Amino acid sequence: MAGEKSLLERIDPAGGVRLAVSSFPRKRESTVLARCSNLQIESHYANLPSNFTIESYYPGGIMSNSVSLPSFQPAAPIGLRWTVVFVLALWFALVVALGGTSAFVRPPGTPPIPIALGFAVPLVVFFVGLGVSRAFREFVSALDVPVMLAVQAWRFAGLGFLALYTYDLLPGGFALPAGLGDMAIAATAPWVLFAVIRRSQFIGSRTFVVWNALGILDLVYAVGVGALTSTLATGAAGEVAMTPMAQLPLVLIPAFFVPILIMLHVSALIQARRVAAELRAA
Repeated sequence: MAGEKSLLERIDPAGGVRLAVSSFPRKRESTVLARCSNLQIESHYANLPSNFTIESYYPGGIMSNSVSLPSFQPAAPIGLRWTVVFVLALWFALVVALGGTSAFVRPPGTPPIPIALGFAVPLVVFFVGLGVSRAFREFVSALDVPVMLAVQAWRFAGLGFLALYTYDLLPGGFALPAGLGDMAIAATAPWVLFAVIRRSQFIGSRTFVVWNALGILDLVYAVGVGALTSTLATGAAGEVAMTPMAQLPLVLIPAFFVPILIMLHVSALIQARRVAAELRAA
């Protein structure tokens, strides 16, 4: 803009970067200095600064203010994002294809090994990816926390377990804890979501960590109870079996949606650890 001063960048002897910026006409001779204490640049990723000291110089005085901004996470490479989308689509299609052939169905009184594999294998791949791939870790760390919390609110669909129990389609030993646990997490998800929106530092709080841990515990408990119920079934006449959970569309829950929900909880906990460390260092 004509008549305005340009951006000046120089290294501050005390450390950090100082930016001298003026968005005012020359005649007002006003300068704003923004001091950044934690600018970090790493390969093709960059964490933008989260702590600024703003000093405004104008004729007759100096005004200084500290401004804290939420830290921004690096965006994942486009190729990695499309790879994740492709893997999720392939996984979904595989579960649908196997479910359509009743590959997950096992006789009463036998361990539901196919469902156990559908539940465990994706999680193993997820944790191995976190351990060996830096790009994948950065991708997980960049996931949008409010979106992940909003997805957990869909667990109110656990009400369907209670409906199936009412009509003697699922045993109460599985349907009641699974349905009520999912509904409890879903009912509290909006509160956690609004708390994060109001104050991003809430992600680093103990309440946020405990809520996500309970969400994981509920899912693992439900899968474990379902597997135990199937294994202990006798197949006697009139016994309510777990067979519907091994058939489409319900088999998508333990073999697709539950692992994804656990991954989202774990991703949220990873970000919670990072935010908590930043708060302690501040």
